[in-house]
Amino acid sequence: MRKILTASSALLTLALLAACTTTRETATDDVCLIWRGNTFSAKGDTPETVAEIREANAKRDAYCGAKK
Repeated sequence: MRKILTASSALLTLALLAACTTTRETATDDVCLIWRGNTFSAKGDTPETVAEIREANAKRDAYCGAKK
């Protein structure tokens, strides 16, 4: 009976330790590495295109934080 109790305790301890793995909180870092800001040409792009690019960049900055 004592061997069963010892083995059960050991298995329970291993199961609890296996559940304590380090995980990433979010995937924000990975997404922000590949989600680059867009650029535009004030001379060659229409005002609508410039506005859309600025809006897309603002969304990226809100999600990832403004670039430094």
